Amino acid sequence: MKTIKEFRNAGLEISEKDLIDLVTGDASSPTTSIGNVTYAGAMPVSESWTIREFSWRENTGEKPKFKGMVEWISNVGTKHTLNTNTTWWNSKMVKWRPLLNQAIPTETPEEKEELDRIFGAASGEEEKPVYTQEMKDKGELPCVGMMVKSKIQPRYKYIYQGATSDGFSILECVDTNKLYKIDSEYLEPINSPILIDGAPYMFYLEDMELLGFYIKDRKSFFENVCNGNKICGETQATNIRPLVLGDK
Repeated sequence: MKTIKEFRNAGLEISEKDLIDLVTGDASSPTTSIGNVTYAGAMPVSESWTIREFSWRENTGEKPKFKGMVEWISNVGTKHTLNTNTTWWNSKMVKWRPLLNQAIPTETPEEKEELDRIFGAASGEEEKPVYTQEMKDKGELPCVGMMVKSKIQPRYKYIYQGATSDGFSILECVDTNKLYKIDSEYLEPINSPILIDGAPYMFYLEDMELLGFYIKDRKSFFENVCNGNKICGETQATNIRPLVLGDK
């Protein structure tokens, strides 16, 4: 990619601060910003212009539509190069800009070690640390960067971003990159089951292992489906798992 058109076709929103040349794109061509050229309608943007240098973009929290290689600066001041097709986009990325050279670089061991230190794991979802049932049973909150689920929207996966002073947790949805604030008691381990109305489950209530039927509109477990006594609410139960042959 070299021209405005090529980068736009890859989903990039061109900035007025990006530097272009006005002639052939060789080293002797004059360089100026797009804003200088188009100021007060002096000249319309030409998609044939060659990009000389990209300006830095502030991270708004929304993953850019651009598909390609970018460099970005972390909240601790280190610079990295990643592909937007595979990169998690979160608050640790302070600012970013596309690379002029879109060839995918080889990651050095030093760069990988630095990325792991910042994110807590590699960029891919399958390697990202997860909130476990053992941690939940001990009353522990996830570490920042861990994958979690929420009882409010159990079909989605989230990245834990931290807790507020009033006991709420901040989650970033993997699918939408949007942030949500929920009560920390609704945090779920990443491998927790999606509870089905009327289905039997094994779980623990304090130190007792129990069998109960989940009633969705009551968000609770009961001794049986019809007119049974309530055992506990779903937020009180731990280590919830579907009843399988061989259980109680």
